[in-house]
Amino acid sequence: MAAGSFVRRFRNMGRLRAAANRNQLLTIFGVDGHMSVYRHASLAIFLFVTISALSAGAGLAGPWPRGKGNVFFSSEIAVDRQGGADRLSHRHYLEYGLSDHLTLGARVEQQTGWDNPAQLPPLARFYGVPLHSSVFLRVHLGEVMVRTPVAFEVQVAHNAPQDGDRVRLAAHLGHSFDTLGYAAWARLGASAGLSDGMEQGQRDMTAQLGVNILPRLRGWVDAGRIFTHEARLSRVTVSAAVDVTERFSMTLGYSRTFGGWRESGWRMGVWSAF
Repeated sequence: MAAGSFVRRFRNMGRLRAAANRNQLLTIFGVDGHMSVYRHASLAIFLFVTISALSAGAGLAGPWPRGKGNVFFSSEIAVDRQGGADRLSHRHYLEYGLSDHLTLGARVEQQTGWDNPAQLPPLARFYGVPLHSSVFLRVHLGEVMVRTPVAFEVQVAHNAPQDGDRVRLAAHLGHSFDTLGYAAWARLGASAGLSDGMEQGQRDMTAQLGVNILPRLRGWVDAGRIFTHEARLSRVTVSAAVDVTERFSMTLGYSRTFGGWRESGWRMGVWSAF
């Protein structure tokens, strides 16, 4: 698989398929949550301004090399609801291809506590809430078989939510394929925080299956399992992305947890790959 953008790869595969249906020859080649409707106008303004100013999902290259000099950025807001309370969060993600085999990245996230939405306006709920940030270096080792890349990464957090997550290790495995005339992909990932001797870090496993539905529209499903020293949580997220321009895409997703802790929510965001 040639190096480059994971987003561009599947976008281009969709365009190749559409061109073939029109008997045209193209030479495009590349690599690439349940929210209630609140009556409070401040929430609507918050969502609109945040999205307009700025979701990382299928756009994250994961095992696929980003490609030297290529950049991917995503920004996402989420509203999760559990019982009569909700939680707001915003997440931002950046990848930069140092070479065809190395990707440098960063994550920033801020998340409120579970509150009654009528108590405070959305923006005020982020006041005093710390930002959690981390950087990572991902090494792309090549393909274990045709169209099946693998990668490993090391993450270092400036102020992790728990001490055991200051340093994390992660592994990624992907596979791209065609089914029923559509370009599709599957991806597996696992990560774990290194214990600091007193507190064990979070461990998680994720699986993703996606397909290019139309040349400018793709959808995917994520299923994940999270293990902490306090609880275990399973989450399923259904997402879609539409290409607004050559470089920008809008995303929308709905997630739900299963087991003893039940929450659901909407995610909305923006991607940019260049």
